[in-house]
Amino acid sequence: MAELLAVAQGLRIAWQYGCRRIVCESDCLNVIESLRKNKSVNLHSCAILLTEVRCMLLEDWEVVFQHVLRDNNTVADLLAKLGLKEKWDLTVWDSPPPEVAQLRELG
Repeated sequence: MAELLAVAQGLRIAWQYGCRRIVCESDCLNVIESLRKNKSVNLHSCAILLTEVRCMLLEDWEVVFQHVLRDNNTVADLLAKLGLKEKWDLTVWDSPPPEVAQLRELG
């Protein structure tokens, strides 16, 4: 499941950058529920990845998972579209790209 893979990669990056208080938002309710409740909800095909994420959560940090409605996830949607357009492998920003700032100005 792409959503769970994105959570795992995001947590790895956050840990590497020294972030120890994380709010992880996703519009995939199954992933959020599985990680909040520590049980598998329709993710048994991703058991290895789910176990890996749960092991990461045992580290000394605070991670909060929040479900957001897809309509409220415009920044993530914009970044995904930018990534497809630019064909980035992985990009980490220290501040939001200009397109995100423009989106905030419109909102």
